[in-house]
Amino acid sequence: ISVGKKLLAHAQCMRVIVMGQRGITRSSILSAISNRLNDTNESIFGYVPAVAGAYGPNYMVRHIAKSIREINPGNIVSSALSAEIPTVLVGKVSDICSLSETGLINIPAITTRETAEALQVAINGDSRLIIANFQQVDLMGHARNVAQAAFELHAICAAIDALVKQLSDGDLLLVVADHGNDPNAPGNSHTTERVPLLVLSPPNAHVPNLNVDDLGVVRTLVAAHLNLRLE
Repeated sequence: ISVGKKLLAHAQCMRVIVMGQRGITRSSILSAISNRLNDTNESIFGYVPAVAGAYGPNYMVRHIAKSIREINPGNIVSSALSAEIPTVLVGKVSDICSLSETGLINIPAITTRETAEALQVAINGDSRLIIANFQQVDLMGHARNVAQAAFELHAICAAIDALVKQLSDGDLLLVVADHGNDPNAPGNSHTTERVPLLVLSPPNAHVPNLNVDDLGVVRTLVAAHLNLRLE
């Protein structure tokens, strides 16, 4: 973690991903180094965790990022906090936003079970905005582990089902993905399926009619629901 923080302080990047796994050797890391051209013919040099066998049962990861206020001042989390809306960030999103402010609760979580349990803690609190990220299914997609990816997906569905049953009048639930990661696909990169945007609103939740052209609509929906002026 300390090495990752030092790297972030000196590198021209927004985020450093620190990974750990028992049994990973120096030779397995070196064998997972990739140097390829992207779609615009730019060279991409990096480490492919799945090739090194990183996504196993003992996988550990932390995302160390610059403050989202610095990267994207108009983001929904910063706007909510500026409006003194109590906010909870669960899982990977907590690391990515990298905020520590009054009115914000950060709950770290990696596994689907940890994330689901943390989400339940958040729901039982007094926060008005809760953002959670289930990342384990993505990791199993990278590992191309079909059985484990299916298991994680079913666990996420169970967590969402439990959440739906707890929604109250005026609540708004958004379920969305930012990319695909088909465990049946060749390679280890994200895949390009159309991503879902599911909106569930019991009576009296304010949901405006919008054209869904991109994921920016999530920000618009949340702002409208919270009557929030975006920064």
